[in-house]
Amino acid sequence: MIHLVCPIRKITKPLAVSFLTILAVALTAPATQPADQAPQVPINASDDLTETIRTYIERSDRYMHHSRLARGDRGFGLTVLECNKIVRFDVEILSVLTGWGPRQDVVLARLSGQNLEQTGPIAGMSGSPIFVRDRRDGKDKMVGALAYAWPAQKDALFGMQPIDQMLTVVGFLEGVGPADAQPADVMGKMSGESMRRAMKMALDPKPIDLKSIAALGPTITGSQTATRIGLVPLQTPLMVSGLAPAMAEKLSMLFEGSPIMPIQAGGGGSVQPSEPAGNLEPGASIAVPLVWGDIDLSAVGTVTDVAGNRVLAFGHALAGEGNVSLPMGPAYVHGVVPNLLVSFKLAALSGVLGTLTSDQYVGVGGKIGQQAQSIPVKVSVHRNDMDRHQEFNYNIVRHRWWTPMLAGLVSASSIAGWSDLPPDHTVTYSLTIDFGDLGKYRSDNIAAADGLSAVMSGVMKPLLAMLNNPLGPPAQVKQIDIDAIVEPQDRSARILDARIDARQYTPGQTIKIALRVQPFRLEAKSLELTFKLPDDTPAGEHSLTICDSASLQSDLAAAMPHRLDPRSPSELLESLKWISAPRGDCIHFILPQERQGVALGRQELPDLPASKAEMFVQAGRSDAKKFDQPIVTSLPSKYVLRGKTEVTFEVVRRHKDFPLRTTTVTEQGNTQ
Repeated sequence: MIHLVCPIRKITKPLAVSFLTILAVALTAPATQPADQAPQVPINASDDLTETIRTYIERSDRYMHHSRLARGDRGFGLTVLECNKIVRFDVEILSVLTGWGPRQDVVLARLSGQNLEQTGPIAGMSGSPIFVRDRRDGKDKMVGALAYAWPAQKDALFGMQPIDQMLTVVGFLEGVGPADAQPADVMGKMSGESMRRAMKMALDPKPIDLKSIAALGPTITGSQTATRIGLVPLQTPLMVSGLAPAMAEKLSMLFEGSPIMPIQAGGGGSVQPSEPAGNLEPGASIAVPLVWGDIDLSAVGTVTDVAGNRVLAFGHALAGEGNVSLPMGPAYVHGVVPNLLVSFKLAALSGVLGTLTSDQYVGVGGKIGQQAQSIPVKVSVHRNDMDRHQEFNYNIVRHRWWTPMLAGLVSASSIAGWSDLPPDHTVTYSLTIDFGDLGKYRSDNIAAADGLSAVMSGVMKPLLAMLNNPLGPPAQVKQIDIDAIVEPQDRSARILDARIDARQYTPGQTIKIALRVQPFRLEAKSLELTFKLPDDTPAGEHSLTICDSASLQSDLAAAMPHRLDPRSPSELLESLKWISAPRGDCIHFILPQERQGVALGRQELPDLPASKAEMFVQAGRSDAKKFDQPIVTSLPSKYVLRGKTEVTFEVVRRHKDFPLRTTTVTEQGNTQ
């Protein structure tokens, strides 16, 4: 009951009714409802942000500063444990850990209700808003969000991120951070040295793997393992649906020891049509997809607060990368899985409603209605072993190392989507990446027995290089298209040795070669080949290398290193095309020549006389470098070759009179 004491003797009835109505609404309005518009905090550059936020909170009717909490205070939190239903759980305040971080505190509290005594803090509850009654006016006010826990703890304790610290997330309160702050064009912190390592790794002829790329990025904030004793951010479950089991295992390896915890989960198909998709409001589940479409990888947390079209969530970082551009939307919760180490929610993205724009240590913030950047990926798979064809479509976030890794994973997962590849297989694949103004990267190749690894490496290398090049701004990735054909046979063959038809040749003459190879699980075969010597081949001893594509790439990289020393993004793209050009189903010939050229940066001056080549080098130009000019010829083959061998012979102006003899060279290079 409301008792109104009014010193005014005479008051008109309409005025009294209006006054009572306004007062009743003001006293009964729930504090948990989202604000109609974003709060405005006028802050001058010279102001102390912490004190300004505290002053704002003291004047607010919605928030309460954690310094007003006392041991034994009781309140409640909001979260979703199934479907889209927001439920209350009980909270008891235990203490305030001051100075837990740089000018940051953490509130220690205990959970109860909703079976949380048994499960403890649940991964996916991060950001759940906590309310405690303010003694001054008797209203329930938001004091913070569930954010931290101890690994393998035995009690339902948690660390609460105070709301005053969360309100510093750029973009949630008007006046906090730059007014014109824009989402990051490309996310992912990468030092200049790491960029150079990434470019070198991508231009290396050797294959690249997921862990090599992951090692280039910084450690994700707040690693959490069972052996670490300390209050750390509650793990963020990364819901994985549509990913092939083998690729899901690789994904788990990537995030091992980090606060991001991949969990195999289904999509949102179980949501009944009559159920609403859910909204972004305090206590609702929120999903941040890294990949969405035929495969979904979504990090799940809880919304702390909503003001107008602005969203505050998680209570800790996703990866702590500052300005970001990640899609976000409501999540549907299938249920909770209790676990001895970390209990977690099983959830799925319900739909994209906006963009996460800020990822900071104390929380994440975003805007509803704003569209996030993404890269469309299309993978066409022809499984001849199953007589099936299907097209997969995804969207991937723009990120310095997540994009290469995730693009490699989804492409390999699409190929092995129905079942693992047969043990004996060959994969033919083509890749096109549209880098916008820089042009398109195209690569066509084939691999036997390790098809998925070859496809993953082929997809990851150009993306790693172009998104992390130290030569200019990150490339715009407009589209990724992959086409793969799987054959149920291993077409690999190992190069054993080679025999030539003579010991001496004259310039321009054709060498007849019998190349012996060992096809997989078949008897050795002899391939009849020819190689025409150039008309200007100098007299003397020569060695002809017959090899696979990997050996050719390595030899060319050693002979012409300037082609792998780009000075601009466009030159980097050309270097990537050059080093990836040799096909695996070709027989490659390399004939070294005594001729040398001089490279002035990337400009080549071939066939220079030795005296002129030396003049450029001695002229003091630091970009002048000599390079070898081997003769390279490639012949198509029905095999995917591995290994290399050499044959030696003499070139003379005219044949000598003694009889010619054939020469055989084994794969180890021993003459027989």
